[in-house]
Amino acid sequence: MSQSPQDESYLFLVRSYGVQELAIRYFPDVLPASATRHLTRLIRGDSELLDKLTQIGYKPGCRIYTPAMVHLIVRYLGLPQHYIFAEE
Repeated sequence: MSQSPQDESYLFLVRSYGVQELAIRYFPDVLPASATRHLTRLIRGDSELLDKLTQIGYKPGCRIYTPAMVHLIVRYLGLPQHYIFAEE
């Protein structure tokens, strides 16, 4: 049985998220601290995304992503439900 966009577990709301809270959505199968490191590396590895986030207030070490930041992250990285983590 596949999930449809109407299933509550499939929906993703653009709102304020704690850094770790959003990271866990992208990397649910790793420890929270590891998820945070993975998401931070993805953001820092995309210079265009990092530049746009910086323009709207992102700073290294921030603990909360605003809805505008979350919107940009999702725009560049895709929805968390569709993100697949692959070991290097």
